[in-house]
Parts: sequence; C-alpha cells; structure tokens
Amino acid sequence: MPLIPIAIAGGAQQTPEWIAEHADASLNYPRDLGAPRLKTREWQQRTGDGGKPYLTPMVLALQSDAEGPPGSPQPDSPSPRSP
Repeated sequence: MPLIPIAIAGGAQQTPEWIAEHADASLNYPRDLGAPRLKTREWQQRTGDGGKPYLTPMVLALQSDAEGPPGSPQPDSPSPRSP
C-alpha cells in the first residue's frame, strides 16, 4: 500500500532539521516576495536537495488589464492581507 505524503505546515513545534528528515514537504506561510527564495535554499540544504518540495502560498493582486503597468492593482480591488 502506498504511503500518503506528509507536508508539515510551519514549524509544527519541531526543529527545521527534524522536519527535513521526517516530512515529505515543507508548507510555509505567505511571506514577502524575497523570503521564499531564501527559505527554499535553506530547505534544499537541509534535505540535501533530494527533491522534497517547499510549498508556500502567495497573495497576488490580479489586474483586468493585461497590458497595464505591473504592480498597480485595480482601484476597486481588495488590498492583500499582511501575513
């Protein structure tokens, strides 16, 4: 019978080393856009770059005008919540 993959959300009151050894993936919380790169690199170092996924949700403000300038949400769009 196949095993069900386990993704640990946040720290789960465990050390990052424990999570890297025992979990199949790490699921983290939304962060500033630069943070996932650092957190992904740390996860790959802990797991030996063994292909274990690092998952993180992202809040995106989409525009109705695909040709509009980047980073300018529509005036009637709700603003993203801070983590």
